[in-house]
Amino acid sequence: MGADRVGRGLVMPRLLGEPADGEDTTRFGAQALYVHGIVYENSASKFWSGLFDEILEDWPGCDKIILSTADSARFTRSLLYPQDSLEDEFEELAKLDFEQVLRETVEQLSLSGGPTSVTLSLFEGQGELRSLELPLECVDSMVFAYLVAWLFEWCEVPETDWNEESIEGTFSAEDVNRHLCYCMQFAFSNAHMSEGLFMRSATIGFERK
Repeated sequence: MGADRVGRGLVMPRLLGEPADGEDTTRFGAQALYVHGIVYENSASKFWSGLFDEILEDWPGCDKIILSTADSARFTRSLLYPQDSLEDEFEELAKLDFEQVLRETVEQLSLSGGPTSVTLSLFEGQGELRSLELPLECVDSMVFAYLVAWLFEWCEVPETDWNEESIEGTFSAEDVNRHLCYCMQFAFSNAHMSEGLFMRSATIGFERK
């Protein structure tokens, strides 16, 4: 397997409720995932593997999830490397008048509001186990776009298709440290609602071996 490294991993808090007293939440999520021979240690690899670990801890029979939210951002490969985008934005902001930027930001927020919540639905076969909103301090609609972009990348979807109405793909990710493999079938719906706002839904069938 290749030895390329992309980003650094993060320790994610519990997403599906408060941890039990003394529960070791650091056991959720891979420190590194191998996908197509490349090792990823970024927060996306930690998030997705950690989410599946948590789900299987609480609902061992769960084999499918649906994540949905509303957002207006376009998907591009720049979402894979937010640190680069932030550096470019800071450089551009330094050239602008602060009061003007503040006014434009307030106007934009008044029109679109802040980031919205992400709904997670859990399924076993055809039956729904539970539906809940993920904590906004962990995942909101803006963060969701960054996480989904990595699913596009790992499924090897061409960037030209990232904003299509529907996207499908499959991939496997290996956690060699814990001798686990995550197999995922991914279907993404990107339905335009109004004025550039999209209802986005990621359906992921998964198995951890």
